[in-house]
Amino acid sequence: MLDGAEILASIVGASRIAVAVARDNPVVVNHVKRALHERERRSKRGAELELHTPPWRYVAGEESALVHWLDDNESLPQYRPRRPHVLKIGHDPVMLDNAETCANVGLIGRYGAQWFRGLGPSTSPGTQLASVTGAVARPTVLEVVLGTPLRQVLAAAGADTNPQAVLLGGYGGSWLSGDEIDVAYDNASLAPRGVSVGAGVLVVVPREACGILETQRVVRWMANESARQCGPCAFGLPALADDLTQIVQPTRDAPSALRRLVERANVIEGRGACHHPDGVVRFVRSALNVFRHDVDEHVRGNPCAASRTRQHFTNVPTLEREEELIWE
Repeated sequence: MLDGAEILASIVGASRIAVAVARDNPVVVNHVKRALHERERRSKRGAELELHTPPWRYVAGEESALVHWLDDNESLPQYRPRRPHVLKIGHDPVMLDNAETCANVGLIGRYGAQWFRGLGPSTSPGTQLASVTGAVARPTVLEVVLGTPLRQVLAAAGADTNPQAVLLGGYGGSWLSGDEIDVAYDNASLAPRGVSVGAGVLVVVPREACGILETQRVVRWMANESARQCGPCAFGLPALADDLTQIVQPTRDAPSALRRLVERANVIEGRGACHHPDGVVRFVRSALNVFRHDVDEHVRGNPCAASRTRQHFTNVPTLEREEELIWE
C-alpha cells in the first residue's frame, strides 16, 4: 500500500502522503505506525508520510468529509454542486485513493501491468478483497480473482449453500437473491441484476431469516450515521427507518407505510449533499424487490416468525454512549 502511495505521489508531484486509518481499530493503527517507522528508517526520500486517525463514523470516510477533517475541520461531507470538484487542503489540490488501490499500484509497479492483467476477465482484470460475513462458518477477508463465481467466493468462507439473499457492496449496496449466486463476481456480470461489487463487503442471509427486518436494522443505523446537514439525511432517512419498522412489526398502518416508503425513496434520491442517502435508497429498493414476498406477508398482517427473533446476520454497531453521536 505504501509503495503504491509513493508511486502515485511521484506521478502527481505531491509532497505529502496522508495515511488515514479510523481510530476505532487500534490494532491496524499500530501496524501502520510500525510500517511507517520502518520505512522512515530505511529512506528519507520522496513525499513525507503522515498517519492520521479520523473518527470512525460512517460518512466520515466520504472523500470530501475526510479532506475537510484533514484540513482541521469537522469530518462532515461537503456540498459540491459541480462535478468534477477539486478537493483541497489549504490551497493545495488533493488526490484520494483507497488502500486497496494503492496496494495494487504498488504491485503493478513491481511486477508490471501484464502480470496484473493475467488474472480475471479482460473487462475486470486483477483481484479484489472481499469481506464475507453473515451466515458463514468463518467471517473472513478473501482475495478474489474477479470473474470467480459468487457461489465459490461464498463457499470459501463456509457460507450457507442455499442462502435467501446476499448483500453486495455493503450497506450502500444492493441485495441479490440467493437463486442468483452462480453469477460471476465482477461488475460487468452483476450489472444486469442491478448490483455491483462496490466496497467488496458481502453479507449472507439464510432462508430462515427475515430479510426486511435485517434491512430495517441497517437503515436505522445508517440514519443515525447521517451527518444531519441536509433534509434528505436529517429527515428522510429516519422516515425510511420508521416506515420499515411499521412494516416489520407490523402495524395497522403497514400498507400506508409501504406506500410512503416507496414515495419517500423517490423524493430523497439525488437530493443529498453527498451520496449517503442515495446508497440507503438503493439498499431499500433492492430489499423491496428481493424480499417482496416477506414484505407482502408483513403488510397483510402475517409477519414471519423470524421477524421476532433476536438472531441477526447484519452487523450493526451499538452505541454505548450518547456522546458517540457527536461529530468532530
